[in-house]
Amino acid sequence: MAFWFTVEKFAFNLTFSARRRAPHAPPAVPPLHWDAAPGTPGAKPSERKIWHRCSMFFRAFSQKLVLSTVNVHRQVHPISQEGNAVHIRFNIRYGFVISGLTGMFIVACGGSAPSAAPTVAATSVPPTTVVVAVTPVPPTSTSAPAALEPVETEPAVLVFKVTDRSIEAPEFIRAGLTTIRLQNDGSVRHSLVVFDIDEDHTVDDVALELTGQFWPETWAPAIGQIAAEAGETNEWTVRLEKGLYAATDWTAGPDQVPHFAKGVFTGFEVSEAVGARIAWNSDAIEVGLEDFSFTGLQDLPAGRHTFRFVNRSDVQDHMITFVPLGDGQTVVDMFGDYVYERVGGTLDFEPAAEIGWIGPGQEVEYSFDLDPGNYAVVCLLPDGHPGTPHSNLGMLGQITVGG
Repeated sequence: MAFWFTVEKFAFNLTFSARRRAPHAPPAVPPLHWDAAPGTPGAKPSERKIWHRCSMFFRAFSQKLVLSTVNVHRQVHPISQEGNAVHIRFNIRYGFVISGLTGMFIVACGGSAPSAAPTVAATSVPPTTVVVAVTPVPPTSTSAPAALEPVETEPAVLVFKVTDRSIEAPEFIRAGLTTIRLQNDGSVRHSLVVFDIDEDHTVDDVALELTGQFWPETWAPAIGQIAAEAGETNEWTVRLEKGLYAATDWTAGPDQVPHFAKGVFTGFEVSEAVGARIAWNSDAIEVGLEDFSFTGLQDLPAGRHTFRFVNRSDVQDHMITFVPLGDGQTVVDMFGDYVYERVGGTLDFEPAAEIGWIGPGQEVEYSFDLDPGNYAVVCLLPDGHPGTPHSNLGMLGQITVGG
Protein backbone atom coordinates (compact mmCIF):
# COMPACT_ATOMS: atom_id res chain seq x y z
CA MET A 1 0.00 0.00 0.00
CA ALA A 2 2.90 2.36 0.68
CA PHE A 3 4.05 1.80 -2.88
CA TRP A 4 0.67 2.76 -4.43
CA PHE A 5 0.40 5.73 -2.12
CA THR A 6 3.75 6.92 -3.52
CA VAL A 7 2.47 6.52 -7.09
CA GLU A 8 -0.71 8.42 -6.28
CA LYS A 9 1.29 11.18 -4.56
CA PHE A 10 3.56 11.44 -7.61
CA ALA A 11 0.56 11.85 -9.90
CA PHE A 12 -0.94 14.45 -7.54
CA ASN A 13 2.30 16.44 -7.38
CA LEU A 14 2.75 16.19 -11.16
CA THR A 15 -0.66 17.74 -11.66
CA PHE A 16 -0.02 20.69 -9.38
CA SER A 17 3.53 21.18 -10.67
CA ALA A 18 1.88 21.68 -14.07
CA ARG A 19 -0.43 24.20 -12.44
CA ARG A 20 2.54 26.03 -10.91
CA ARG A 21 4.13 26.34 -14.36
CA ALA A 22 1.14 28.38 -15.49
CA PRO A 23 1.65 32.19 -15.60
CA HIS A 24 1.32 33.70 -12.15
CA ALA A 25 2.69 37.24 -12.49
CA PRO A 26 -0.25 39.67 -12.22
CA PRO A 27 -0.78 41.63 -15.43
CA ALA A 28 -0.98 45.41 -15.45
CA VAL A 29 -4.75 45.25 -15.96
CA PRO A 30 -6.79 42.28 -14.56
CA PRO A 31 -7.76 40.10 -17.52
CA LEU A 32 -11.36 40.10 -18.66
CA HIS A 33 -11.19 36.69 -20.39
CA TRP A 34 -10.15 33.12 -19.71
CA ASP A 35 -6.40 33.53 -19.89
CA ALA A 36 -5.75 33.92 -16.16
CA ALA A 37 -4.07 31.03 -14.35
CA PRO A 38 -5.53 29.83 -11.03
CA GLY A 39 -4.46 31.88 -8.07
CA THR A 40 -3.62 35.01 -10.08
CA PRO A 41 -5.46 38.29 -9.54
CA GLY A 42 -8.51 38.41 -11.73
CA ALA A 43 -8.99 34.61 -11.85
CA LYS A 44 -12.62 33.60 -11.49
CA PRO A 45 -14.12 31.04 -9.04
CA SER A 46 -15.28 28.95 -11.98
CA GLU A 47 -11.68 28.57 -13.10
CA ARG A 48 -10.56 27.29 -9.70
CA LYS A 49 -13.36 24.71 -9.78
CA ILE A 50 -12.29 23.55 -13.22
CA TRP A 51 -8.66 23.16 -12.13
CA HIS A 52 -9.73 21.32 -9.00
CA ARG A 53 -11.94 18.91 -10.97
CA CYS A 54 -9.21 18.29 -13.52
CA SER A 55 -6.67 17.53 -10.80
CA MET A 56 -9.03 15.17 -8.97
CA PHE A 57 -9.89 13.38 -12.20
CA PHE A 58 -6.24 13.04 -13.04
CA ARG A 59 -5.43 11.58 -9.60
CA ALA A 60 -8.14 8.96 -9.93
CA PHE A 61 -7.28 8.22 -13.52
CA SER A 62 -3.55 7.82 -12.74
CA GLN A 63 -4.23 5.54 -9.77
CA LYS A 64 -6.62 3.28 -11.64
CA LEU A 65 -4.36 3.23 -14.71
CA VAL A 66 -1.32 2.07 -12.76
CA LEU A 67 -3.21 -0.50 -10.61
CA SER A 68 -5.06 -1.97 -13.57
CA THR A 69 -1.84 -2.24 -15.55
CA VAL A 70 -0.08 -4.07 -12.71
CA ASN A 71 -3.01 -6.47 -12.15
CA VAL A 72 -3.26 -7.32 -15.83
CA HIS A 73 0.39 -8.15 -16.05
CA ARG A 74 0.19 -10.28 -12.93
CA GLN A 75 -2.58 -12.33 -14.49
CA VAL A 76 -1.10 -12.59 -17.95
CA HIS A 77 2.45 -13.28 -16.79
CA PRO A 78 2.31 -15.55 -13.75
CA ILE A 79 6.06 -15.85 -13.39
CA SER A 80 8.40 -15.84 -10.50
CA GLN A 81 8.44 -13.19 -7.87
CA GLU A 82 11.58 -11.74 -9.41
CA GLY A 83 10.01 -11.64 -12.85
CA ASN A 84 6.82 -10.19 -11.42
CA ALA A 85 8.88 -7.37 -9.89
CA VAL A 86 10.42 -6.67 -13.29
CA HIS A 87 6.94 -6.38 -14.87
CA ILE A 88 5.80 -4.14 -12.04
CA ARG A 89 8.80 -1.80 -12.57
CA PHE A 90 8.15 -1.74 -16.33
CA ASN A 91 4.46 -0.89 -15.90
CA ILE A 92 5.19 1.77 -13.27
CA ARG A 93 7.46 3.46 -15.79
CA TYR A 94 4.72 3.10 -18.36
CA GLY A 95 2.28 4.71 -15.91
CA PHE A 96 4.72 7.57 -15.29
CA VAL A 97 4.92 8.26 -19.02
CA ILE A 98 1.13 8.26 -19.31
CA SER A 99 0.88 10.53 -16.27
CA GLY A 100 3.41 13.00 -17.68
CA LEU A 101 1.67 13.14 -21.05
CA THR A 102 -1.68 13.71 -19.35
CA GLY A 103 -0.21 16.51 -17.21
CA MET A 104 1.25 18.20 -20.32
CA PHE A 105 -2.16 17.93 -21.99
CA ILE A 106 -3.78 19.70 -19.02
CA VAL A 107 -1.19 22.51 -19.12
CA ALA A 108 -1.74 22.98 -22.85
CA CYS A 109 -5.51 23.03 -22.52
CA GLY A 110 -5.76 24.67 -19.11
CA GLY A 111 -6.18 28.19 -20.61
CA SER A 112 -9.05 27.27 -22.88
CA ALA A 113 -12.37 28.83 -22.10
CA PRO A 114 -15.26 26.78 -20.75
CA SER A 115 -18.70 26.81 -22.31
CA ALA A 116 -19.75 29.83 -20.25
CA ALA A 117 -16.74 31.89 -21.43
CA PRO A 118 -18.52 33.93 -24.12
CA THR A 119 -21.14 35.10 -21.61
CA VAL A 120 -18.58 36.10 -18.98
CA ALA A 121 -16.33 37.90 -21.53
CA ALA A 122 -19.25 39.81 -22.98
CA THR A 123 -20.52 41.01 -19.62
CA SER A 124 -17.06 41.93 -18.33
CA VAL A 125 -16.24 44.41 -21.13
CA PRO A 126 -17.67 47.84 -20.32
CA PRO A 127 -20.01 49.05 -23.07
CA THR A 128 -18.33 52.46 -23.06
CA THR A 129 -15.10 50.93 -24.32
CA VAL A 130 -16.74 49.85 -27.57
CA VAL A 131 -18.41 53.24 -28.03
CA VAL A 132 -15.16 55.13 -27.64
CA ALA A 133 -13.36 52.88 -30.12
CA VAL A 134 -15.85 53.41 -32.93
CA THR A 135 -16.82 57.06 -32.32
CA PRO A 136 -14.97 59.44 -34.72
CA VAL A 137 -12.72 62.03 -33.11
CA PRO A 138 -14.49 65.41 -33.16
CA PRO A 139 -12.78 68.13 -35.24
CA THR A 140 -12.12 70.21 -32.15
CA SER A 141 -9.86 67.52 -30.71
CA THR A 142 -7.57 67.39 -33.75
CA SER A 143 -4.23 68.86 -32.79
CA ALA A 144 -3.01 71.81 -34.86
CA PRO A 145 0.04 71.26 -37.11
CA ALA A 146 3.37 72.27 -35.72
CA ALA A 147 4.18 75.89 -36.45
CA LEU A 148 6.93 76.57 -38.98
CA GLU A 149 10.08 78.25 -37.85
CA PRO A 150 9.82 82.05 -38.09
CA VAL A 151 11.22 83.38 -41.35
CA GLU A 152 12.20 86.88 -42.42
CA THR A 153 9.50 88.73 -44.33
CA GLU A 154 11.95 91.35 -45.63
CA PRO A 155 15.04 90.84 -47.80
CA ALA A 156 18.33 90.33 -46.03
CA VAL A 157 20.75 93.27 -46.18
CA LEU A 158 24.33 92.81 -47.37
CA VAL A 159 26.43 95.92 -46.64
CA PHE A 160 29.63 96.73 -48.54
CA LYS A 161 31.72 99.40 -46.81
CA VAL A 162 33.92 100.97 -49.46
CA THR A 163 36.88 103.29 -48.93
CA ASP A 164 39.33 104.67 -51.46
CA ARG A 165 41.56 101.58 -51.08
CA SER A 166 39.50 98.81 -49.53
CA ILE A 167 36.16 97.10 -49.35
CA GLU A 168 34.67 95.35 -46.34
CA ALA A 169 31.82 92.85 -46.46
CA PRO A 170 30.73 89.55 -44.87
CA GLU A 171 32.31 86.41 -46.30
CA PHE A 172 29.11 84.36 -46.09
CA ILE A 173 25.40 85.04 -46.55
CA ARG A 174 22.30 82.90 -47.00
CA ALA A 175 20.69 82.60 -50.41
CA GLY A 176 17.49 84.51 -51.03
CA LEU A 177 16.16 87.95 -51.80
CA THR A 178 18.92 90.33 -50.67
CA THR A 179 19.37 94.09 -50.58
CA ILE A 180 22.95 94.97 -51.54
CA ARG A 181 23.92 98.26 -49.94
CA LEU A 182 26.88 100.37 -50.96
CA GLN A 183 28.16 102.45 -48.04
CA ASN A 184 30.70 104.94 -49.36
CA ASP A 185 33.17 105.71 -46.58
CA GLY A 186 35.69 107.13 -49.02
CA SER A 187 36.53 110.65 -50.12
CA VAL A 188 35.37 110.33 -53.76
CA ARG A 189 32.49 108.82 -55.68
CA HIS A 190 32.48 105.02 -55.67
CA SER A 191 30.48 102.35 -57.47
CA LEU A 192 29.83 98.70 -56.72
CA VAL A 193 29.36 95.89 -59.22
CA VAL A 194 28.66 92.26 -58.21
CA PHE A 195 29.52 89.22 -60.33
CA ASP A 196 27.80 85.83 -60.12
CA ILE A 197 30.58 83.27 -60.73
CA ASP A 198 29.79 79.91 -62.32
CA GLU A 199 30.89 76.55 -60.86
CA ASP A 200 34.02 76.30 -63.04
CA HIS A 201 35.66 79.55 -61.89
CA THR A 202 36.77 81.27 -58.71
CA VAL A 203 37.03 84.75 -57.24
CA ASP A 204 40.70 84.83 -58.29
CA ASP A 205 39.65 84.19 -61.89
CA VAL A 206 37.50 87.32 -61.80
CA ALA A 207 40.39 89.36 -60.41
CA LEU A 208 42.66 88.06 -63.18
CA GLU A 209 40.15 89.02 -65.87
CA LEU A 210 39.70 92.51 -64.48
CA THR A 211 43.47 92.98 -64.21
CA GLY A 212 43.73 92.30 -67.93
CA GLN A 213 40.98 94.87 -68.62
CA PHE A 214 38.51 92.14 -69.56
CA TRP A 215 34.91 91.82 -68.42
CA PRO A 216 33.95 88.25 -67.35
CA GLU A 217 30.57 88.33 -69.08
CA THR A 218 30.07 84.70 -70.08
CA TRP A 219 31.08 82.86 -66.89
CA ALA A 220 30.54 85.62 -64.30
CA PRO A 221 27.62 87.82 -65.36
CA ALA A 222 27.04 90.97 -63.38
CA ILE A 223 23.88 91.23 -61.30
CA GLY A 224 23.86 95.00 -60.92
CA GLN A 225 25.99 98.09 -60.48
CA ILE A 226 25.20 101.26 -58.57
CA ALA A 227 27.15 104.31 -57.41
CA ALA A 228 27.15 106.62 -54.38
CA GLU A 229 28.79 109.92 -53.61
CA ALA A 230 31.25 110.22 -50.74
CA GLY A 231 29.50 109.76 -47.39
CA GLU A 232 26.29 108.48 -48.96
CA THR A 233 24.65 105.08 -49.51
CA ASN A 234 22.82 103.46 -52.36
CA GLU A 235 21.27 100.02 -52.72
CA TRP A 236 19.42 97.58 -54.94
CA THR A 237 17.71 94.26 -54.34
CA VAL A 238 18.49 91.02 -56.12
CA ARG A 239 17.86 87.33 -55.52
CA LEU A 240 21.15 85.64 -54.63
CA GLU A 241 21.49 81.96 -55.44
CA LYS A 242 23.96 79.52 -53.87
CA GLY A 243 27.50 79.97 -55.18
CA LEU A 244 30.53 82.28 -55.29
CA TYR A 245 30.37 86.01 -55.97
CA ALA A 246 32.86 88.83 -56.45
CA ALA A 247 32.38 92.55 -55.81
CA THR A 248 34.49 95.52 -56.85
CA ASP A 249 34.54 99.17 -57.87
CA TRP A 250 35.48 99.16 -61.52
CA THR A 251 35.34 102.94 -61.94
CA ALA A 252 38.34 105.24 -61.68
CA GLY A 253 38.99 108.31 -59.58
CA PRO A 254 40.48 111.65 -60.58
CA ASP A 255 43.86 109.97 -61.13
CA GLN A 256 42.27 107.71 -63.79
CA VAL A 257 43.35 104.56 -61.89
CA PRO A 258 40.50 102.06 -61.36
CA HIS A 259 39.65 101.55 -57.70
CA PHE A 260 39.88 97.83 -58.36
CA ALA A 261 43.62 98.21 -58.86
CA LYS A 262 43.89 99.95 -55.48
CA GLY A 263 42.42 97.04 -53.55
CA VAL A 264 38.67 97.63 -53.76
CA PHE A 265 37.87 94.00 -54.54
CA THR A 266 36.43 91.12 -52.51
CA GLY A 267 34.60 87.83 -52.79
CA PHE A 268 31.84 86.19 -50.77
CA GLU A 269 29.97 82.91 -50.70
CA VAL A 270 26.22 82.35 -50.70
CA SER A 271 25.03 79.20 -48.90
CA GLU A 272 21.72 77.30 -48.99
CA ALA A 273 18.56 79.29 -48.34
CA VAL A 274 16.70 78.87 -45.03
CA GLY A 275 12.96 79.32 -44.56
CA ALA A 276 10.29 80.36 -46.98
CA ARG A 277 11.09 82.02 -50.28
CA ILE A 278 10.48 85.77 -50.02
CA ALA A 279 8.52 87.25 -52.89
CA TRP A 280 9.41 90.37 -54.82
CA ASN A 281 7.74 93.64 -53.92
CA SER A 282 4.25 93.37 -55.40
CA ASP A 283 3.99 97.17 -55.71
CA ALA A 284 7.11 97.50 -57.86
CA ILE A 285 6.76 98.80 -61.41
CA GLU A 286 8.07 96.10 -63.73
CA VAL A 287 10.09 97.20 -66.74
CA GLY A 288 11.35 94.67 -69.26
CA LEU A 289 14.78 95.01 -70.88
CA GLU A 290 14.62 93.39 -74.32
CA ASP A 291 17.01 93.18 -77.26
CA PHE A 292 16.72 96.11 -78.03
CA SER A 293 13.76 97.90 -76.46
CA PHE A 294 11.96 98.66 -73.20
CA THR A 295 8.56 97.38 -72.12
CA GLY A 296 6.43 98.66 -69.26
CA LEU A 297 7.57 102.27 -69.23
CA GLN A 298 4.85 104.65 -68.03
CA ASP A 299 4.28 108.21 -66.85
CA LEU A 300 4.46 108.58 -63.07
CA PRO A 301 3.69 111.03 -60.30
CA ALA A 302 6.62 112.73 -58.61
CA GLY A 303 8.13 110.97 -55.62
CA ARG A 304 9.91 107.77 -54.74
CA HIS A 305 9.22 104.71 -56.85
CA THR A 306 10.36 101.09 -56.78
CA PHE A 307 11.09 99.47 -60.13
CA ARG A 308 11.79 95.85 -60.95
CA PHE A 309 14.01 95.66 -64.02
CA VAL A 310 13.93 92.27 -65.75
CA ASN A 311 16.56 91.45 -68.37
CA ARG A 312 14.74 89.15 -70.79
CA SER A 313 17.72 88.75 -73.08
CA ASP A 314 19.55 85.45 -73.38
CA VAL A 315 22.94 86.93 -74.25
CA GLN A 316 23.07 90.69 -73.62
CA ASP A 317 23.86 92.63 -70.48
CA HIS A 318 21.67 95.69 -70.06
CA MET A 319 21.54 98.82 -67.96
CA ILE A 320 18.91 101.51 -67.47
CA THR A 321 19.51 105.20 -66.99
CA PHE A 322 16.99 107.97 -66.28
CA VAL A 323 18.26 111.33 -67.62
CA PRO A 324 16.37 114.63 -67.16
CA LEU A 325 15.53 116.35 -70.45
CA GLY A 326 15.63 120.08 -71.07
CA ASP A 327 12.65 122.15 -72.08
CA GLY A 328 11.41 120.98 -75.45
CA GLN A 329 14.11 118.31 -75.66
CA THR A 330 13.32 114.70 -76.60
CA VAL A 331 15.13 111.45 -76.05
CA VAL A 332 15.95 111.27 -79.75
CA ASP A 333 17.50 114.73 -79.63
CA MET A 334 19.78 113.67 -76.83
CA PHE A 335 20.50 110.00 -77.55
CA GLY A 336 19.39 109.32 -81.13
CA ASP A 337 22.98 109.15 -82.33
CA TYR A 338 24.79 108.90 -79.06
CA VAL A 339 28.48 108.11 -78.99
CA TYR A 340 29.47 106.06 -75.99
CA GLU A 341 31.88 108.20 -74.02
CA ARG A 342 32.73 107.14 -70.50
CA VAL A 343 36.15 108.12 -69.24
CA GLY A 344 37.21 107.51 -65.66
CA GLY A 345 33.72 106.35 -64.65
CA THR A 346 32.03 109.65 -65.57
CA LEU A 347 29.31 110.46 -68.09
CA ASP A 348 28.90 113.62 -70.16
CA PHE A 349 25.52 114.19 -68.46
CA GLU A 350 24.12 113.84 -64.95
CA PRO A 351 21.63 110.96 -64.58
CA ALA A 352 18.75 111.12 -62.12
CA ALA A 353 19.07 107.38 -61.48
CA GLU A 354 21.07 104.56 -62.96
CA ILE A 355 21.59 100.87 -62.41
CA GLY A 356 24.00 99.07 -64.68
CA TRP A 357 25.18 95.67 -65.74
CA ILE A 358 22.09 93.54 -65.29
CA GLY A 359 23.08 90.15 -66.69
CA PRO A 360 20.96 87.96 -69.00
CA GLY A 361 17.96 86.52 -67.16
CA GLN A 362 18.60 88.64 -64.07
CA GLU A 363 16.04 90.82 -62.34
CA VAL A 364 16.68 93.53 -59.78
CA GLU A 365 14.63 95.96 -57.72
CA TYR A 366 15.77 99.52 -57.47
CA SER A 367 14.12 102.44 -55.65
CA PHE A 368 14.81 106.13 -56.30
CA ASP A 369 13.17 109.57 -56.33
CA LEU A 370 11.96 111.35 -59.46
CA ASP A 371 11.22 115.07 -59.58
CA PRO A 372 8.63 116.52 -61.95
CA GLY A 373 9.76 116.75 -65.55
CA ASN A 374 10.51 114.75 -68.68
CA TYR A 375 13.05 111.92 -68.61
CA ALA A 376 14.95 109.99 -71.22
CA VAL A 377 15.22 106.28 -70.41
CA VAL A 378 18.15 104.61 -72.17
CA CYS A 379 20.56 101.68 -72.13
CA LEU A 380 24.03 102.91 -72.95
CA LEU A 381 25.92 99.62 -72.76
CA PRO A 382 27.74 98.92 -76.02
CA ASP A 383 27.01 95.90 -78.17
CA GLY A 384 30.55 94.52 -77.94
CA HIS A 385 33.80 96.12 -76.82
CA PRO A 386 33.78 98.72 -78.23
CA GLY A 387 30.49 98.75 -80.01
CA THR A 388 27.29 100.56 -80.76
CA PRO A 389 25.36 101.67 -77.66
CA HIS A 390 22.09 99.81 -77.20
CA SER A 391 20.31 103.17 -77.29
CA ASN A 392 21.33 103.53 -80.93
CA LEU A 393 19.79 100.09 -81.61
CA GLY A 394 16.39 101.14 -80.28
CA MET A 395 16.76 100.82 -76.52
CA LEU A 396 15.48 104.26 -75.59
CA GLY A 397 12.25 105.69 -74.25
CA GLN A 398 10.73 108.75 -72.60
CA ILE A 399 8.42 109.30 -69.62
CA THR A 400 6.81 112.29 -67.94
CA VAL A 401 6.78 112.72 -64.17
CA GLY A 402 3.91 114.90 -62.95
CA GLY A 403 3.97 117.46 -60.18
